Amino acid sequence: MKKILKQKWFKYSIIDLIIGFILILLMLIYQNGSSLLHWINAMQVAGIILFSAGWLFFINNEGIFDVAVYGTKYFLKSLVGKRMKHSLYETRVNKKLTPSLVYITLWIHGIVWLLVSLAIYYL
Repeated sequence: MKKILKQKWFKYSIIDLIIGFILILLMLIYQNGSSLLHWINAMQVAGIILFSAGWLFFINNEGIFDVAVYGTKYFLKSLVGKRMKHSLYETRVNKKLTPSLVYITLWIHGIVWLLVSLAIYYL
């Protein structure tokens, strides 16, 4: 049991499940109801948000946002008369990547929440 608790995928899974439950509770509060349809909607929103967060982590790892973020920082610093300490290349090389297990577990839990909500709805 201790081996499982020390594994990273288990820790990420617990965090994802807690975030999913919090999102579901927030959606139930927002919808001001607790019927079956409210639960299904809350699970679908939680699944979509978890999957989208995993997708954002993935595309951030691939460097899609690097140019936009660097350009925005460069522009804002130039307004106050400062210069960037590093070039775009140095910024990309020194960037810390998110472990792939983070976005994979987010994708899995997002899909699970969506499938559970669809199973409840259609069965």
